[in-house]
Amino acid sequence: GGAAGTIFFQFVIGQLIYAELYQLMPFIYFDNVSNVIYDPLVHGQGRGVDAKFKGVGSAVDIVRPNGHWRDRVPGPPQFTSTSIYQHYHFEGTGVWDQYFQPVSEYVPGDLSCQEKPYVTLTLKQITPGIHGFVSWAPRCWRYHYLPDYITKPHIPLHEWLRPSQLLGNAAVDRYIRFQPHITQAAARANPH
Repeated sequence: GGAAGTIFFQFVIGQLIYAELYQLMPFIYFDNVSNVIYDPLVHGQGRGVDAKFKGVGSAVDIVRPNGHWRDRVPGPPQFTSTSIYQHYHFEGTGVWDQYFQPVSEYVPGDLSCQEKPYVTLTLKQITPGIHGFVSWAPRCWRYHYLPDYITKPHIPLHEWLRPSQLLGNAAVDRYIRFQPHITQAAARANPH
């Protein structure tokens, strides 16, 4: 449904574009934070991954002057420490790797990645931030919570959506690759 499309497409694409903007190497891991897409029998299996990162950062908030009260978007990463190692554990296989190939060469837990920093975004930076307010990520419709300076109701919907379609298409071409078992199953279901 809509939630899975938003999670797999809009949230992922927006964060991948954020990583591009700030020259970060992304990886994707979905855990049980969303029971809409997470199945513990499928995605919670295995030992998981232990990862160590050198330096932890978060995105600063950028607030549009005189903008809507929710108009806060993620800006450049700001690192609280660049010399302290932080340990993380990612449970099971996660959702993303079950269906999609990695989006970069970054491998959490790999020794070659231990000197890399780890950057996080807050939920509000993702939604409504990337989800609705940034100009560099795709939007799928005119969300009711967005002000007119974003939704531009005077522009026909197909014209308003066109830049989002182009952004989304380009990002999907760069990043989204199904796992072979998914493409094989699709070919069996739709042979012609």
